[in-house]
Amino acid sequence: MEELRPATCPNCGSPLDVKPGDTLIKCAYCGSSIEVSEHPDSTPEIPQFSFKISDETAKELGTVGKVAGGIAIGSFVIPIIITVVILCGVGIALFFVFRNVNSTITSALAQATATMAPLDTPFPTATPFPTPTAVPTDTPAPTDTLFPTPAPFANLLFQDNFTSTSTGWDQEHDADYTLEYKNGSYHFVVNAKNGGQSVWHPDNYTNVSVAVDATLNAGPEDGMVGVTCRYTNNVGGYSFEYAKNGTYGIYIYQQGGPDILDENTLDPNTINPTGPTHIQGICDGSTLTLVLNGVALMQVDDSTYTSGGAGLIVRTGNSGTGGIDVSFNQFVIRGP
Repeated sequence: MEELRPATCPNCGSPLDVKPGDTLIKCAYCGSSIEVSEHPDSTPEIPQFSFKISDETAKELGTVGKVAGGIAIGSFVIPIIITVVILCGVGIALFFVFRNVNSTITSALAQATATMAPLDTPFPTATPFPTPTAVPTDTPAPTDTLFPTPAPFANLLFQDNFTSTSTGWDQEHDADYTLEYKNGSYHFVVNAKNGGQSVWHPDNYTNVSVAVDATLNAGPEDGMVGVTCRYTNNVGGYSFEYAKNGTYGIYIYQQGGPDILDENTLDPNTINPTGPTHIQGICDGSTLTLVLNGVALMQVDDSTYTSGGAGLIVRTGNSGTGGIDVSFNQFVIRGP
């Protein structure tokens, strides 16, 4: 089959370099072998060529053309297809990812809803933190338990302001003890170590209150001063005593030193260090009450003694130190 064509490859359309005299050329682009026949035209400057392609070459050209065309088309289409495939893959992957995330969230919400306490169930209150354990401090001095002050006895049985020696109190002067009327008071000095002295009005009293104003002139802080009731010579009796350091108590004397029925300590500031302190002991049946400056501080029950004299007492304290100097005023005994 012969056909006149421009100087281009009849298979791929690429330009051909045809020189005069060429009868067979090969396309540099698609590799086709092309026979060339030259025919003069009315325009001699531009040669016209006639190309003859054999049937075998035509088949090759058809195949090559298809391949080249496919390559040309493929060079544009394949990247598009790859892009589309990648986008589809990404979309599918994202679809499954979001579907799984959504499934997980839905499952978590369902579980949370299932375990959520009903609305009418109160939330548990917060457990309070345990309070810190306080560091132990020194044990404070015992506080005084105050008792109702017993009704005062109205009957005045005896009274002495110590202005006259005619009332008969003991008088003594030696290195260990001094007992005397002095400046309108009854003056008491105990110098003996671990010593003491008591005096009492000899009448026999049963239920009485005994009171006096006592001024501590000198002496150790633990020197004891007080009043007595139901006292008998060489037997004993009860005493109600206090000291500058705040010690106070109710004691029983039984042919010797005192035994404690009750003893305690109060603020030493309660004791007037320069002026008189009013002390009172009440013996009413088996009930014994100590009253200091009008306040009932202590009460005990004892029935060892039922009657005896009422008077005054001064003695050394636990230190045994002497030098206790006391002035007593306004001694009063009352009964029912």
